[in-house]
This record gives sequence, structure tokens and C-alpha cells, in this order.
Amino acid sequence: MAKGLVRQAGGVVVRRKNGSVEVLLITAKRRPKQWIIPKGHIEKGETAAAAALREVEEEAGVKGEVLFYIGRFSFPYGKRRVGVRCYLVRALGRAKAREGRKHRWCSFDEALTRIAFPELASLIGRHARVILAVGHARF
Repeated sequence: MAKGLVRQAGGVVVRRKNGSVEVLLITAKRRPKQWIIPKGHIEKGETAAAAALREVEEEAGVKGEVLFYIGRFSFPYGKRRVGVRCYLVRALGRAKAREGRKHRWCSFDEALTRIAFPELASLIGRHARVILAVGHARF
């Protein structure tokens, strides 16, 4: 990866509730009015998929299962750039969130309008059909 790129991983967490698919969003740590997906640094020796699950549990208090990689997005952060590898994650249950962020389960369309990063919203939107299909699948 390019010098100065901060590597992160995140989870686009979905669940099925009352026949609809919901997407989990959390508030950003430094900008608590912005809604984002759970994401964070990939630790040494950790795979991006494992980091995504860890961040989902730490930041949102949700245990999950990685279903597949959906792509990546990036954003500027000071003089550096952050690159986030995104995974579709099926919510399995609750865990204790440790970072005090707000979280919100949204309809798919609402999530796309609330997400603070346009590149992330576009990435999720491009995978709408598969994300909604997976969210409706019975496991």
C-alpha cells in the first residue's frame, strides 16, 4: 500500500427484523453527529476480516459473522489517507460495546442517506441487491 495510507477494516452489519433488512450505523468518535459503519485499524498479525469483526463488537456491541468482502473506500485524514476494507457482516447477537458510541439500526435506504462518507454510501448502494438478498435469507 502507498506510504501514508492508514489501513482499516469495517463491517456493513445487517440483520433481518420483522421481514425487513436493517443496516447498523454508529456515530463517529471525533464527529458524533456523523453516522458511519463500525471500522478501525487492522492490528499486526490480524486479517482485515478479523479486524472488521473485532471493530463491530467493540464499537457497536454486536457479535457478527463475515459473509464476504464487498470492497473498499478511502477518505482523507489530516495529511494522510485512510483506506477501509469493507465486509458484509451478519449480526448474530449482542455484545457489550466499549466505546460509548450511539448506534442505530436503519432501513437500507435510510442508511444510505445517513452515512457520512459518500464513497461508502456509493459502495453499499452498488451492492444493494446482494445485501438485501442476504439480509432476507434465513440462516
